[in-house]
Amino acid sequence: MGAVEFKAENYEETYAGRSIFVEPNRDPYRGGFEWSVCKDDVELESGLEFTVDEALKAARKSVDAMDA
Repeated sequence: MGAVEFKAENYEETYAGRSIFVEPNRDPYRGGFEWSVCKDDVELESGLEFTVDEALKAARKSVDAMDA
């Protein structure tokens, strides 16, 4: 997949039946982007990455590992 153009404050997509959310980290000193994987309003996994693309890759990798 190509780079995601991140114009909005939050990004959301559905991947393999799960919702992926990416948003800017609220900690101004640490920066980066928080990601989370959810299903049926339950957070299954989350993390922090430097860029939106890295956050999406990490979230998708997490989903793929859940299905392995």
